[in-house]
Amino acid sequence: MINFDVQKELGYYNDEEATGPIEMHHIVYRSHGGVDHFYSKIALPAGFHKGNRGPHLNKKTDKALKKEMQKELFNAFSEFPTYDIDSIILILQPENKRSSEKIRRQMEKTKNIAGEYKAEDIVRTLMGGRLF
Repeated sequence: MINFDVQKELGYYNDEEATGPIEMHHIVYRSHGGVDHFYSKIALPAGFHKGNRGPHLNKKTDKALKKEMQKELFNAFSEFPTYDIDSIILILQPENKRSSEKIRRQMEKTKNIAGEYKAEDIVRTLMGGRLF
C-alpha cells in the first residue's frame, strides 16, 4: 500500500468525507490493467473514496495518487539497471497467485532484452501503459 498522506497533499477530509468504513482503492483501476500488489492500493475512508474529491470523481486526486504510486515504483526499481520477472514479482509482492500471473502476462508483452526489464518499462506497464 502506498504511503501517501492524502489529507496533507489534498486537504483535510470534511465530516462527510471522513465517514464510513475504510475502503481499499486501486490506484490504477483493474479495468486499466491494474494488479493487486503492494504498491497498487491505498486505504481511504468510504466518504472520501466515493465523494466529489475522491479519485473516482476528481481528476486531480486521481492523478496525485497515480503520481505517488509511480514515484514509489521508480524508487522500488532503482537499485539495479534491469530486473528479471522473478525479481519484479518479489519486489511487487502480489496479493495472490492470480495477481502474480497477471503481472507475468503483462511483463511478457513489455519491451525487454533477453528477459531483463528496465525500470521505466516496468513502471509504465504497471501504471496501465503510461507515465504520469
